[in-house]
Amino acid sequence: MKRSKQQTRLRILDAAFGLFWRQGFLRVSMNEIAARAGITKRALYQHFPSKDDLMAMTLAHSSKLAIERLRAFPRAGEPGAFIDSFFADLSRATGRLASEVEDGLWELVAAGIVTA
Repeated sequence: MKRSKQQTRLRILDAAFGLFWRQGFLRVSMNEIAARAGITKRALYQHFPSKDDLMAMTLAHSSKLAIERLRAFPRAGEPGAFIDSFFADLSRATGRLASEVEDGLWELVAAGIVTA
């Protein structure tokens, strides 16, 4: 089944975000991003002419999603309830991403950068 350009673009952004988050922008290659997205490097460059362009769009996309999630939450009630609801929903909506964040935090603890 052939994917639409938009679907492919979203797969690329998701793959790039995960790799940038885990390894850092400088340590990630376009080959790794293409492989994670399940496309060829040539297809990746058809969507994003450079790694810098991809990073800019990845940040814009993740910011847009975060703002949409924040706007979806009701504002009434206790602040603590709002915060609990927000993070519970965020965890459900981004199950894989949440586990990646947790893994990344434990890597920072293991490296002695932060303490648990």
